[in-house]
Amino acid sequence: MGIKPITGTQTPIPADNVQNRWGDWQADLEVTGEHVGTALEETYSLANSANESVALIPLGYCAAWMDKNTYMSTTSRKLPFNQQLGVSNGAEVDSANSCIKFNVTGTWTVSTLNNFTTSPLGDGGTIVVTVIVRNTDGSINSQWVINELHSGNGANVGSSCTKPVVISQPGMTLEVQAKGGTSALGGTIYSSLSVVRSSLRTDNPGSGTVPDEDSPPTP
Repeated sequence: MGIKPITGTQTPIPADNVQNRWGDWQADLEVTGEHVGTALEETYSLANSANESVALIPLGYCAAWMDKNTYMSTTSRKLPFNQQLGVSNGAEVDSANSCIKFNVTGTWTVSTLNNFTTSPLGDGGTIVVTVIVRNTDGSINSQWVINELHSGNGANVGSSCTKPVVISQPGMTLEVQAKGGTSALGGTIYSSLSVVRSSLRTDNPGSGTVPDEDSPPTP
C-alpha cells in the first residue's frame, strides 16, 4: 500500500494495526474510568455529608396570634392563640384548644407578646401572664410567670418574654393564660406566640422551683 507520487518511487505507508489502536484506547478508558470512579466517590461523599449535616439542623418553627380581643378578670383564663402566622415545621397551631402543639422533641425557644387595656377608674394593679407547657396527658410540665404592674389610668400595658424550654415528647403543648386588666388585645399588632427549635437535644430541662440558700450573706 502506498501513495504514488507524480514522479519518482512510491512512498510506503504502514498498514493500520487495529489491535494496537484498541490497546491504546483500552488503556485510555481504564485511566479515564479511574478518574470518573474517583470523582463519583467524592461526589457521593460530599452528598452524603451534606445530607448528614441537614439532618443535624434543628428545623422547627410555628407562630400563632389571637383573632379576638378577650375580656379579662381577676380569674386567669387561656388566651385565644388560635390563628397560625406563616408556615410551620415541627409544631402546629391547635386552633380548637388555643395552643401550639409540638410534633418533634428538642429545645425550643418560646417568644410571647401580649397587650392589655386597663380601666381608667381603677387603682392600679398587676396583670399576670403565665406561659404553660403541658405534657401529653394535660398535666403541667413547666411554666413561667410574667408580672406587669399598671397604674389603672386606662393606658395599655405590654408584656413580652423569650425563654427556652425542653420538649421531651411529641404532642406536648404550649399555651398562655392571663388575669388582670380589662381586656387582652388580639391581632398581629398586639399578640404573638411563637416557637423556634434551637437544638435537637432534650437534656438539662431545668427546675421550676429551687430551695432558699442556707443563710443570707454576711454584710
